[in-house]
Amino acid sequence: MNKTEIQKMFGERDWSKLDGEGWSDLLRKQPRFADKCDWAKLKGEDWAWLLRAQPQFADKCNWSKLKGGDWSCLLMEHPSFADKCDWSKLRKRNWSELLCHRPQFIGKCDLKKLDALNWAIILGAQPQFAGKCDKWGKMRASTWATLLGRQPQFSEKCDKWDEFNGSDWSELLSRQPQFDYRCDWSKLEFNEADEYWTMSFGASWAELLREHPFYEEKCRNWDKRTWARLDWAYLLEGVPAFSAKCDWTTLNGERWAYLLRSRPLFADFCDWKKLDGNDWANLLSAQPYFADKCDLGKLDGFEWAKLLGNQPQFADKCDWGKLDIRDWATLIAEQPEMIRFMPK
Repeated sequence: MNKTEIQKMFGERDWSKLDGEGWSDLLRKQPRFADKCDWAKLKGEDWAWLLRAQPQFADKCNWSKLKGGDWSCLLMEHPSFADKCDWSKLRKRNWSELLCHRPQFIGKCDLKKLDALNWAIILGAQPQFAGKCDKWGKMRASTWATLLGRQPQFSEKCDKWDEFNGSDWSELLSRQPQFDYRCDWSKLEFNEADEYWTMSFGASWAELLREHPFYEEKCRNWDKRTWARLDWAYLLEGVPAFSAKCDWTTLNGERWAYLLRSRPLFADFCDWKKLDGNDWANLLSAQPYFADKCDLGKLDGFEWAKLLGNQPQFADKCDWGKLDIRDWATLIAEQPEMIRFMPK
C-alpha cells in the first residue's frame, strides 16, 4: 500500500476523537498523516516527544506550552532548539537530567539551586564539573552509593561509609565490586525489625547477584517472604542458574510474561492461568509461539494494538470491534497497512 492509498483511507475516517498524546504517538512514527492533525490538541509533553523524533514540525509548535521537563526532554535530543527555550521554567531536577546529556548548557543554570542529589546525578555523567560542586558534605549515604557506582574516583571524598545500609551496598557493589572490602555484610542480612530493609531485601540481592553471582554465599535468606515475584523474575532473567532456589508460586502473570520473553526455557514451570490480556500481549509480542497456550479472548483493544504492532500475523485472530480510536492510532503507528481493517 503506497502513501497515496494510505492517505485516502486515512481521510475517510473520523479522527476527531484522537487527543494530543495520540497524535504525538502516531506522528512520531508516521509523519505522513500530519495534514489531518489538530495541532491545538498537543500539550507540552506531546510536543517534546514529537519534536524529538520529527523536528520538522517545529513551525507548528506553540512553545509556551512546554514546561521545564518538556524542555529538558527535547533539548537532550535537539540542543538546536535552545534559542526557543524559556530557561526559567527548568527546575533543579530538569537541570540535572539535561546537564547529564548536554553539559554545554551549564552556563544557563543557576548552580546554587542544585541540591546534593542533583549534583550526584550530574557528576555521575559529567565528572569534569566536580570543581563546581559545593554540596559534597550534604550528600547522604544513598547519594554516595549512586555517585560512586558511576564515578568511583570520588571515593576519597565520601564520609558516609558507616551510614550505608543494605540497599546502598547492593547498589554500589553491583557496579563497583572493588569496594567490597569496605562492606559490613551484616547490613545485607535479613532483618525483620527493619521494615524498609525487609521490603527491599530481595530486590537488593537480585540486583547484586545478577551482576556478580559469586556473592551467592553471602546471601543468608532465600525464602519467599523476602523474595518477591519481581525480584525472582529479574534475577532469573540475568542468571538462570539460580532457578533451583526459586519458589515458582510467587510469580504472578506479569512476572511470568517478563521472564518468558527472554527466558522461554522456564515455560514448563508456568501457571498459564495467571496471565491476563496485557501479560499475553507482552509475552506474545516477543515469543509468538506460545499462542497455543493463550485464550486470545482475554485481550482488549489496547492489548490487541500492542500485539499486532509487533506480530501482525495475528490479525486473523483479532476482534477488531474492541479497538477504539486511540488503539487504532497506536497500531497504525507501527503497522500502517492495518488501516484496511479499520471500520469507516
